[in-house]
Amino acid sequence: MTEVSVVMSVYNGESQVRNTLMSLQTQIGLSPEIIVVNDGSEDKTAQILDNFAYQRSNTRIIHQSNEGLTAALIRGCAAARGQYIARQDSGDISAPGRLIKQLQTLEANPDASMISCATRFSDREGIFLYEMLPQHAIPPNVSIESPPHHGSVMFRKNDYQQAGGYRSEFYVAQDLDLWSRLQDMGGHICLEEVLYEASVDPGSITSSRRHIQQQVANLTEQIMRERRAGRSEQAILDQIRIVSREDPLAPRIGLADYHYFIAGCLRRSLPERARHHYREAILANPRHLRAMARYLQLLLKTR
Repeated sequence: MTEVSVVMSVYNGESQVRNTLMSLQTQIGLSPEIIVVNDGSEDKTAQILDNFAYQRSNTRIIHQSNEGLTAALIRGCAAARGQYIARQDSGDISAPGRLIKQLQTLEANPDASMISCATRFSDREGIFLYEMLPQHAIPPNVSIESPPHHGSVMFRKNDYQQAGGYRSEFYVAQDLDLWSRLQDMGGHICLEEVLYEASVDPGSITSSRRHIQQQVANLTEQIMRERRAGRSEQAILDQIRIVSREDPLAPRIGLADYHYFIAGCLRRSLPERARHHYREAILANPRHLRAMARYLQLLLKTR
């Protein structure tokens, strides 16, 4: 019986998806089932995936029209045959020992409902930004404690199904909603070793719709409180469905926030690079006053 199924969604990932898949093929101690949902990519992603899976019996590709990350994950998790499901994002890299260490830790801790690991973050050009090294163990029934990264998580398939899985109402923040329900069932363990490398990309949902993501995250906290009090979640779920609808200004606002965030990470270590990102933030949103102020500060320091 398959022990671990890795579920990944990809959209227009031709430049990075092969490296991600290779990091999963070279895992130590097990050979996971790899399920990749191609979410209507318009570049060469579909061809790359099909070619990769052609000679690899452990890799399955599911092609669908562009329906978004949540729909892709629902479909991928439903297809998983493993006792455990591990997430992975396209463009990210799993260290060779990630899956076996997470699997062994979950098996040794039957009261835990999910496990994640410390994560290293870099920009799309591979420049180091920061690491997230959280506390080791988070008990059940606390406020939502997010893993360092969505892609760094593993959980039991039975727990996922019992919790209700990813929910279609959450076009964004689908991970927070699932974590809150899994944490109602058991603790969350986070391995302190950096076993996952995440690429912070301006095209991601979090980057391009950050303000909507925050609204939905706040509503997710409300849902958690209602559920734990034994009250209906439906009114808030309906509100989340409305909030999650596309805001035509969101991509440009989100792109500006992305560049502002990257610049803040690099301001001391690589000031010239930070200045470039502040300039890009201003171009994306000329009303981004904080980016303008930071850009002028760096400009004055270099003169």
